[in-house]
Amino acid sequence: LIRALVRQEWGFEGLVSTRQPDTSDKNVLDILKAGSNLFFDAGTGRVSDRLKTAYRNDPTVTSGLLREAVHRICFTLANRMYIY
Repeated sequence: LIRALVRQEWGFEGLVSTRQPDTSDKNVLDILKAGSNLFFDAGTGRVSDRLKTAYRNDPTVTSGLLREAVHRICFTLANRMYIY
């Protein structure tokens, strides 16, 4: 829904934050592939550890997805009107 509706149909280029219900390494990449930029970890494990594991397994895909997420975060910060 994030890529198809929010990004493509509505043309939204900013930051999208979601909640991560699962704690598996695959899910971390799925969330980034879906177009989310920030997510809250509901599990007990650290997201950074799972991202490191995902990077070791597939560095090209993981680094591309992280680069896109960081770009959208920076875009949002650079184009914001006010800080609350």
